[in-house]
Amino acid sequence: MSFLGFVDDGQTLTRFIKGKDRVHYNCRVTFRPVPPIDQSKVEQRVRDLSGRKNRLAAEEVIYQAIADRVLSWEFVDDMGGIVDGAPPPNVENVKKLVTPLQDRLVGIVYTQVEGGDADPFELDPELSSADEKQRVESKNSTAP
Repeated sequence: MSFLGFVDDGQTLTRFIKGKDRVHYNCRVTFRPVPPIDQSKVEQRVRDLSGRKNRLAAEEVIYQAIADRVLSWEFVDDMGGIVDGAPPPNVENVKKLVTPLQDRLVGIVYTQVEGGDADPFELDPELSSADEKQRVESKNSTAP
């Protein structure tokens, strides 16, 4: 485990991104954060491609940096169920994400300027599976 505030290249994190009504599902993403030294390299490549003509190529560099670090993602409905049929996390699919979800991934995976949202469906290791199921069901039944 890494000390909070430092990025160990070997660490793997999971974060939750709350969905936006009629825009995108909740997303649970497992990734290896981009270390600051690698951010600098990517940012230099983006600067080298600066200018209107190369804007798409510069965006491609960022999409590739995200895709290289995302190990898996799963899309979760409002009841905590996994949505079937999600495409794999690769550069082509990162490019297809709606802008709000792309922006959140950049902030979490690439720059680490945010830590994601609380995962309302996260299992509590202190509770038995029956207690945990009851906790999640009661949380979902009291949701508006």
